Amino acid sequence: AVVSTQSTGARVLPSVAEDERLMSMIKELTTTEQEPDQNRKVGEISISELPKLSKASFPPCMRYVYEWLTTNHHMKHGARLQFCLFLKGLGLNMEEVRGFF
Repeated sequence: AVVSTQSTGARVLPSVAEDERLMSMIKELTTTEQEPDQNRKVGEISISELPKLSKASFPPCMRYVYEWLTTNHHMKHGARLQFCLFLKGLGLNMEEVRGFF
């Protein structure tokens, strides 16, 4: 199965390199840089920044969970656990995460 996947990838890769639309998007992704906030340590955010960050930077699954929570003010245990771990990974401290719920 791995060999067939590799051979399929090897056949598709040259066609991707020839597609100008895809290559321009890939080049744009690799050259786009976001300016870091000079006053902030890496991984340090506040809870007040979540609405802006959720729209701009959250992966789609976490954006959905965040929007669900802010709209319905309730979520199941599994989603809450995953969202708490995600917020912790972003740099929120545990006090802020607890206060969010």
